[in-house]
Order: sequence, then C-alpha cells, then structure tokens
Amino acid sequence: MSSRQLLQRTDSIGEDVMTGDSHQPPCQRTGMMCSFQSMSEVQSSIDEIIERFRCTHFNFAEEGFANRGSDSGSELDEPIHIVNIGIEYRTHVSETELSEMFFAICQEKKSDLLEARIRRVTFAVFRERQFPRFFTFRARLDFHEDGIYRHLEPALAFQLEINRMSNFDLKLMDRANYRMHLYLGAAKVQEGQNVTDYRYFLRAIIRHSDLVTKEASFEYLQNEGERMLLEALDELELAFSSQIVRTDCNHIFLNFVPTVNMDPLKIESSLQEMVMRYGPRLWKLRVLQAELKVSVRLPNEDRPVAFRVFVTNESGYNLDISTYQEEVDPVTQQVKFISYGQREGPLHGRFINNPYITKDHLQLKRYQAQTMGTTYAYDFPDMFKQNLEKLWREHKTFFPLTEIPADVIRGNELVLDTNGKLVSMNRMHGENTVRASDWYGGLEVYILHPEYPDGRDVVVIANDITYRIGTFGTDEDDLYEKASKLAREHKIPCIYLSANSGARMGLAEEVKTVLEVAWEDTTQMDKVCTYKAGNK
Repeated sequence: MSSRQLLQRTDSIGEDVMTGDSHQPPCQRTGMMCSFQSMSEVQSSIDEIIERFRCTHFNFAEEGFANRGSDSGSELDEPIHIVNIGIEYRTHVSETELSEMFFAICQEKKSDLLEARIRRVTFAVFRERQFPRFFTFRARLDFHEDGIYRHLEPALAFQLEINRMSNFDLKLMDRANYRMHLYLGAAKVQEGQNVTDYRYFLRAIIRHSDLVTKEASFEYLQNEGERMLLEALDELELAFSSQIVRTDCNHIFLNFVPTVNMDPLKIESSLQEMVMRYGPRLWKLRVLQAELKVSVRLPNEDRPVAFRVFVTNESGYNLDISTYQEEVDPVTQQVKFISYGQREGPLHGRFINNPYITKDHLQLKRYQAQTMGTTYAYDFPDMFKQNLEKLWREHKTFFPLTEIPADVIRGNELVLDTNGKLVSMNRMHGENTVRASDWYGGLEVYILHPEYPDGRDVVVIANDITYRIGTFGTDEDDLYEKASKLAREHKIPCIYLSANSGARMGLAEEVKTVLEVAWEDTTQMDKVCTYKAGNK
C-alpha cells in the first residue's frame, strides 16, 4: 500500500453534526484517507480498502452497549465509517465524467460497502493550480452522489450549516469561484401546489490563523469580509444573468473561522458601514438577509465565544442589524441565540439550528408591490416612523435636553364593518379585502414630532396595489368617503397615497346572476362566447 495511508480516527465529533445526520449510533467510527495517482489504482485497490473496515468492527457487548433496548440492534447496524479517496489527475476530465466514474465504482461495490458499514465515500480530485474537486456518495442515498455537497470538503461541511435550509429543496449552482457555495432553494410545498418562493443561498468559509491583536483582528476582518462580500455579489450577478426563475429574499452566510480579538459591537458597526456602502447592489440582487459567524476572544473569557451578526432589510428601507452570542440552553442542551448589547434582537432565545422560514403572506405581498415599482401599502407606517425619528434626532442636535419619545407613531386600521360603518381595528397587516387600506390616528392614536410634541391625529388612505391592482370599486369609494369625511370633521390632516396599474373593468354581481352565457370553451371564460341572454 505504498500509495495509500490509513488513519484511524477516534473521539470524532462527526462531520455530519450540522448536516442533518444528528442521530449517531453509540460506537467508535473509523475513517480512512487514501491517495492514488490514477483511477486504475483506485479500481484495483477498492477491495483492499473495504476489507480494512471489516477488520475494525467494534465489540459493543464488551463496551456496555449490549442492553440498550430492543431497537439497539438496528442502531448498531447503521453505517458509521467514512472513506476519503484522493486522486491526482493531470489530464482534463469534465465533472460529469468524473461523477459518473465514481458512481460506477460505488454501485459495483455497493453491497460490500454496506456490509462494511461505510456511510460515506468522498472522492477528491487534485489538479495543479486548481481547487480540489470533491464528490460525495452516501449510503442513505443508495450510494448516489449527494450533489449538495459537491466540491465541499467533508470535514468542513458542517461549517456551512446546510441543515438550516431544510425547508427548501436545494440545487447546487455552477459558480466561477470555488470559495463560494451557491444553492438555489425552492420552498417545499404540498403536492399539487405551485412553488412561489425561490431564493439563492450563498455560503462561504473564511479561513486564517487566529488573530491575536485587536488591530490585526479589525484590519483582517474588515478587509477580508469586504473582499468576500464583493465576491459573493459577483457570484450572485452571474447567477442572475442566467436564472430561469425569479428569486427573492436571497441570503448570504459567511463563516469567519479564525478567532479575533475585538469588541463584537465594533464588528456590527463595521458591517453596517459595509452594507451602507454596497446597499444599492445588495438591493438590486434582492439580498435581504446576510449573516456573519465569528469567534471572539473576550477579555474575561478563557475560551473564544461564538457570535452572529445578522443584517436584515426585508422592506428595502429599514436596515436592521442585530448581534447575538451563542449559548447552550441548560434544559435542552441546544445552542441558542442570546442578544448582545442593549437591544434585544428578533432571534433572541431561538435555537441556532432552526431552519430558515419560507416567505409569509406579507413578504409575498411586499415583493409583488416592489416588482411593480412601488411600495407595499402596509410599509408606509414604518417609513413614517423612520422619518419622525430622524426629525427628532435633528431636533436634539439644537436642543440637547430634548427627550426623544420611545414610540413616535401608533395607529389602528380603519375598516368597514358588516353594516358599512367605519370602525377602528387592530389586525395583522395584509388582511385587507378592500383595495383602499388606511390608518387612522384617533383619540388613542397619534404621531409625535418636534412641532407637535404632544402628538397629533392623522388619517392616511392608501391603495393596496397587490389586491386587484389597486383599483377602486364601490366598496373602496365608500371607505375613502367615510375616512376622508372623518378627517374633515375632526379637522385633522388626511394623506392619500395612490398606486394602481390602471382602470378595472368589471360587471356588478347583481347583473351577472341574471345572465346566461354560452362559452365556446368553459375552461377559458375570459375569451370568446357565442351569446349572452338575460333570464327572468
């Protein structure tokens, strides 16, 4: 075995801890790393490799695993061992051809691999002046290639946290930069439903030796972080140029492996400057969330502490940056997010292995409005809030003793009840069934700004372009009339925000019920009909 090396691995934490294979049998796993100079050497030596694992079976009865219940036998029969095979290639062979050759080897020896309890075989192809190419074949996939892990080093797979994308069907995308791992995710839906949530997940690992001084940590994190962000955006632009589906809520995840010596809040401020610098490009590529994982050496801690910085901009104008510290829950023994700093982030208390959620109703509506070149109606109150807070900050620069109110705007939605009366209601955004949605500042609802520090009432009426293209009918006219009348009666400002895609041609339901129509094709009633006639 001059061309191979055998390494026995003990006390392994498992490369699959973060890849969905969370259940590990109670045993000692064995790993083998082999290197060959040609494919013919692999084919002639594969039997000898497998035979090595037949000689390493663990005696569970002697180690106290014999009495684990009736299911223990099936657990102990699970594949547990791994094989990494390196091959040097001097000639050019396409990735498809390589995958087919490796697949043929695994299928030919499938029964032997299962008998030897080998759970994974990874082939690494090495070429001069190129990144290694990795092809992984798993027992749970009947030794077909796991395409999600192509060109991903097995020992580092868990660092990409692919299990967090379990709510999506993933497809590995071609990329020019092998430091980047780009996946197209399609939200999992029930059978028969159409997929409406497509998004790109771009993930990368930043490697370096640990950084000791604060100056070196800050400089490297800033420079390398910006370089990786630009490379990620370049990769997304290439994907956008040839995409076959429209994506939204795209996500970037950067795992900064080296330990740094700096204040986590300084990382947050540096990241904010970077995002503001490249904000238009991020928005153009529909990157609505980015995540940075980094290990920080705190002054009073013996071990480095893992931190996460999240950058979120779902609406396009409200940038939210929150920092979390990873802590182990004493009850569940799972790692969860704990907010770091004065502000409690939206992920506070959640487990880090929770999968990314798919689009909710509000996000679908928001995206629909933004693709029409306008703002979603229910996002305007947040825009008002941002501008009011900006006015208060500017006012405070001239009057330092001024206290900025904690809540500068509050309001309920005005809706028509079953009797056609205008009532104030506090409901979830996007539940409107009338195109004109409005927010009313009544006696308990007001906005505060420097000119009116005690607050003032305002009525806002807006077209919801995501509901029947924002057009007006009789219901909308009625709502508009009552809401504007309310503003006139109380002598308060009334703001009207209009966005629609043109006129709506329709027929009253009362008229439709007395018509009989002979359609040429009943499945396409928006086309030709033979005649229309009125019945009694």
